[in-house]
Amino acid sequence: ALAQCFVPNESSSKSRLGLSLEIVDQVTKYIDAHLGDTILASDLAKEVGLSPDHFARRFKITTGMGPKQFALRRRVDTVPAMLSTGNFNVTEEARKVGFHDLSHLHRCFRNFFGCSPKEVLKTALAAETYQ
Repeated sequence: ALAQCFVPNESSSKSRLGLSLEIVDQVTKYIDAHLGDTILASDLAKEVGLSPDHFARRFKITTGMGPKQFALRRRVDTVPAMLSTGNFNVTEEARKVGFHDLSHLHRCFRNFFGCSPKEVLKTALAAETYQ
């Protein structure tokens, strides 16, 4: 019986691991639905019923990014698809996904993709010209 006290049970070992795919999917859907809003880690934690610190630790284990960085990446990931249609203004799209400072979008976009949003837009427009 005493040995059981020192052998981690399944639930305690799971708590040291990341989050389930269902929870990550729930968080991702929440982020995607609120891209234009301020997204706080505490809001995400509340969404899945965990304390903010516990959620942030487990989320980082699962995704390799903290909740704030993950939300930022989701915002940046939406921009190329919108711009590749050639029908959107960079400033307008930046605001729709929560970037109220265009220079912040440019820095983040360049960090993630290695080019500026305007370069993506120019490429999309050039591709339309040749079709």
